[in-house]
Amino acid sequence: MITLQQRCFSAPMRNGRENTLKNFYEQKNNKLSSRIETALLSNVLQWLGDSNIDIRWNACNILFELSQRLIKPELVANKLIDLMEHDCGYIKILIIKNLADIHISDAAKKEIFRKADNDSNYLVRIKSKQY
Repeated sequence: MITLQQRCFSAPMRNGRENTLKNFYEQKNNKLSSRIETALLSNVLQWLGDSNIDIRWNACNILFELSQRLIKPELVANKLIDLMEHDCGYIKILIIKNLADIHISDAAKKEIFRKADNDSNYLVRIKSKQY
């Protein structure tokens, strides 16, 4: 049986097609009910813990979009701060590159940059200085 996670991420990426869920959600005209967005957020938080970096990468991008629509963006901020502590350099750089477009508090953004400036990964520190 194919899971929602496999349907949203794995199959489209293997076939070279763009991620359908991500493309739908990036279109600002598309409105989802709050119940669906809550379910999507719940799945995204699970996908961020997956061992597959492609799944985590796409989940991060959906999380960025959710930050613009959620009533409580501190949930997104806390997850991004957690990812800056524990995830790989690719995800950290993705967060840094998109930080200007993410709707979280300035204090959370400063905390993310502070973590990036002190990261053990050289590329993360360099990207932090560029942005």
